[in-house]
Amino acid sequence: MAILLVSAIFLFAMILQVAIISDIHLIQGTADLLLLIYIAWSINKKTKFNIELALIAGMLVSFVTAIPYYIVIPAYIAVFILNRIIILKFFDISILKTAISILISTLGYLGLSYVYLWIIKGTTISLPDAFGMVIVPSMLMNIVFALPVFAVMREVIALIYPEYNEE
Repeated sequence: MAILLVSAIFLFAMILQVAIISDIHLIQGTADLLLLIYIAWSINKKTKFNIELALIAGMLVSFVTAIPYYIVIPAYIAVFILNRIIILKFFDISILKTAISILISTLGYLGLSYVYLWIIKGTTISLPDAFGMVIVPSMLMNIVFALPVFAVMREVIALIYPEYNEE
């Protein structure tokens, strides 16, 4: 039941991302709503089906971007590994682990995307330009959108897993 509900949320988020969020720019960067929702899901200790949802999120993203699934899916699995192994074990402050997870995940995903576009597609954008015009603004946009996304996902997780106490 949980995987179906969260998959529906992912699908709705992807539609919202393509229709509305992608038109909100800061320089050339934009927020990644599906990545934020997946981070909010996987950063919580009581959630399950994280690898399966990484596959679902990766496939949804690969349908609407120029980046193929063999880049996107490992990036989402790396987000899960980052959240479960590094962030949950080393940081106890909720807002700090959220911000660090968003920044590292966005940097990693967009860095992998840049490397793919540079090597395979032969893009001519320099690394400093990509970093300054796309990656850093996208990180800032993700931080801005994080608070409402994390608040909504916290309530969704509380509805799905009511047997657990709040953290």
